[in-house]
Amino acid sequence: MIIGLPIFIGYQLYLNYFVYTDTNPTRHDLRILARAEDGEAHAQYLMGFYRITGRQGLPVDSTAARRWFEKAAAQNHAGGLYGLGDLYRRGDGVDRDIARAVSLFTRAAEDGSPAAMNALGDLYRHGEGVDKDPRAALTWYRRAAAEDYAPAQRNLGIMAANGEGMAQNFPAALAWYLKAAGQGDYAALTNLGIMFEYGQSMKKEPLRAWSCYFRAALSHYEPANRRLKALSDQLSAAQIEEARSAFCFVDLVQE
Repeated sequence: MIIGLPIFIGYQLYLNYFVYTDTNPTRHDLRILARAEDGEAHAQYLMGFYRITGRQGLPVDSTAARRWFEKAAAQNHAGGLYGLGDLYRRGDGVDRDIARAVSLFTRAAEDGSPAAMNALGDLYRHGEGVDKDPRAALTWYRRAAAEDYAPAQRNLGIMAANGEGMAQNFPAALAWYLKAAGQGDYAALTNLGIMFEYGQSMKKEPLRAWSCYFRAALSHYEPANRRLKALSDQLSAAQIEEARSAFCFVDLVQE
């Protein structure tokens, strides 16, 4: 009984603070909700984030997310501005409005949001709501990458590999992919695998490529899964077993 009591108390704390159900919101979430309702911009942003992602067990609700993001954005909260801009960019819970998305992303970026900087890079790269401008895209990606934002680092790698807004530069692409992959970016991991598989500015290393694809596929990233299956068909069982223990990129970072 004495041994079981601490376990019981710990379990109750776990339920109260970490497990959200529709009938039993956690104390942690109720406090955030109370702060949001009291007008705290960051708490309002968090509630919007929870409602758009389904985090904390909350049901996904784009309309509720928009309302919370609007409240945070009205206070010039960078996260709220970005979240609202992303809804308008995708037309999620609102009529799609790229011009408004650009305006919101710009305000958020000027307030230091790397996600908004990266989003602006995407818009300029693809010409969504703005004139297509690879150099402007690079500028925004670099600003976000300077904040150690992995998606922007990966995007810089893609542009370097494709020669967008610059001369094609595989060594630069490799460097950017390594930075993003080091933060667990599975798309960057996949792109590293492509470089190793096809020998882009390096010798072909199919086992290292397989290792990259395998690690990215663990995150259920479908492009990595497809490449993993295709490469597996070209390797022997012994090679695949060896590839399982091969380094994808860690030793390259250390070098």
